[in-house]
Amino acid sequence: MAGLTIGTPCPDLTLASGSGQPVHLREAASRGHLVLVFYHLAFTGG
Repeated sequence: MAGLTIGTPCPDLTLASGSGQPVHLREAASRGHLVLVFYHLAFTGG
């Protein structure tokens, strides 16, 4: 998987919220600034 460099727009994607509901990146970003944090191997036991 290719990485993104700083300033590169994130691809539009959909993730599950804490309650399991879908959250669409484009919709969430339209409400204001948005920060995505990726913790490599978090919660995987690795």
